[in-house]
Amino acid sequence: MRGKLTYSNVMSTIAVFLALAGGSFAVAAAFEKDSVKSKQVKDESLKEVDLAPTEALHEIGAPGEPAFGNGAEGDCLWSDGGVVNSEVGFYRDVSGRVHLSGVAAVEDGPQGDGACMDGPSEQMEDMRAFTLPAGYRPSGPEQFFTGSFAHGASVVVNGTDEINIAGSQVAPGEVIIIPTIGSEIPEGVPLGSVSFDAD
Repeated sequence: MRGKLTYSNVMSTIAVFLALAGGSFAVAAAFEKDSVKSKQVKDESLKEVDLAPTEALHEIGAPGEPAFGNGAEGDCLWSDGGVVNSEVGFYRDVSGRVHLSGVAAVEDGPQGDGACMDGPSEQMEDMRAFTLPAGYRPSGPEQFFTGSFAHGASVVVNGTDEINIAGSQVAPGEVIIIPTIGSEIPEGVPLGSVSFDAD
């Protein structure tokens, strides 16, 4: 093999290698040129326009979106009450924080026992308003108070694990609306104040 090595063979091999390596260096340099690393960004220098835009509202009950709760047997029907501009939904903002929106309403349904919150064994099923999909759940359960003391409710947003509330299992992502002690669920529960960091 040594007998076949010539100056021109060696130089042409080196030239091919450098050409190929140079091409990869050029590609790497191009990626490097257009990339930004965290150490290159000054504190508070990024503006909202530099980030991904806030996504559109995921409206509960719309095609392809989570459904409203129905008391598990059609006797407790959650909705937005048909009020214009009060659509119940969720979205993620530019920082990755999840927000709920709209006004949740509930009414007795014709199936099952025909009534919401009728008996302790069914109350948790009746309080399940909807379930958030993966990617829109907090890491652990979060609780919020909304409304007035006389006509308010607690909104529990479950995280990524199943939990137990008052002896009932709550699945990941479930949004439970619990009336203030001694009161009934108000006709409309505003959800606009509910926000949290997604897991």
